[in-house]
Amino acid sequence: MTQRDYVYNYHRGKLVFGLLLLEFEDAVKEGDGARLTNVYKLALLFYKCYGHQKYAYVTLLYLVKMRSTLMEQANSFTWNRFYNHYGGKSKNISLDLRMEQLNKLLKSQLRALGSNINETNAGRVANAIEGVELILGSIDNDYSLKLRSHFDFVIHNKVLRFKC
Repeated sequence: MTQRDYVYNYHRGKLVFGLLLLEFEDAVKEGDGARLTNVYKLALLFYKCYGHQKYAYVTLLYLVKMRSTLMEQANSFTWNRFYNHYGGKSKNISLDLRMEQLNKLLKSQLRALGSNINETNAGRVANAIEGVELILGSIDNDYSLKLRSHFDFVIHNKVLRFKC
């Protein structure tokens, strides 16, 4: 009868999973679609091994779609997954996170409509969301606003603190 070291196995599995998540994050920051695909393949094995059938199915479906499409579409699946707003190395974010940012801005704009919300006004706001984002960015640049953390803003080298 073999004696298993459950504490060692637990911490080893936790370390491997943490390194896998760091690899995901680094591949996204670098905008390396080929490495992200390799990480998806490795994650597929983890999902299947630990009984996460739905995650395994979605990952497998993505990999099959990437291999079975035409070359131009396969390149789009591999490389068109990142967004870099400010330029520079290692500053990419995933397109899912970008969509979440746009949804947050859209929801705040829809809340501002108040009782005037209807389908027509919501459509107008949704169509103008990228322009609104550009305007807000230019205002931040004009007033030298830099977001330091969630509640600290810097205006002309003075720190303003906001509390919830």
